This record gives sequence, C-alpha cells and structure tokens, in this order.
Amino acid sequence: MRKTFIRMAFIAIVAGFAACTPKITFTESDLHGKWQEEDKNAYVVFTVELDTLTDLKENGYHWGYEWDESEAVYEQDVMAEKYGNGWFLYTLEGAKLTEYHMMSNKGAYIPKYYTVSVLTNSDLNYQDEEKVAHSYKKVK
Repeated sequence: MRKTFIRMAFIAIVAGFAACTPKITFTESDLHGKWQEEDKNAYVVFTVELDTLTDLKENGYHWGYEWDESEAVYEQDVMAEKYGNGWFLYTLEGAKLTEYHMMSNKGAYIPKYYTVSVLTNSDLNYQDEEKVAHSYKKVK
C-alpha cells in the first residue's frame, strides 16, 4: 500500500511539473526569408505567400523552396519550375515545423517534420525526425 502511495505521489509531482513547463513557441515572421545552412552551399527560402490548395488537411500553408549549389542546383533552377521539385508547403506551430515537399508539379506531397530549437531574426536550428541537426544563418 505504501509503495502504491509513493508511486502515485511521484506521478502527481511529475505531472504537475510537466503542466507548469512552458511550451516553446516561435514567431513565424522570424522564419520568413532566405537561409543558408552553415558550412554548406544549401539554401532554403520561407515565403509569406499562402497556398490555396484544397487537398491538404488544412489550408493556410505558406510556400517555401530549397536548393543545394554543391549539387549544381541553383535558385533560378528551382524558380524555373515553380511549385515543382525543390518547393514545399510549410507551417510552424509552436516548435513544430511541418513541410510537405512537392514532386513533379504538385504530383506528390512528401511530409517532413522538424523540431525547432532556435529561431531568431538571424539564426535557425532544428532537428529532423532522425535527430539530425540543421543550423542556418539568415542571408536575406
């Protein structure tokens, strides 16, 4: 009986602390712009342009696009095929960044999920689902 009481008390204390822990939230306006991944020639742009597609679960996603110049892909290549390869839809809710990557002119959506740890007007850090860290500096 005493062990059960101690376990219940411990669970209540842990639950109380978890309820008091503030949720991390970031300002989406800090995400907008052009970012360069540190020590790489890889870039990502988060736009303010809203999506109007109706086949996703929710509307209101913003557009973004990415490219990697070390693979001989440049921004103008991605812009030439707007909403094709390299493009994605994104939302930022709290610390959860969700991207749906476009393949072949909206033919497929490939989801990617990230947890943002730092987002300021100059720095962006996040981890993907495999715990691979990505660090960016805002360049524009």
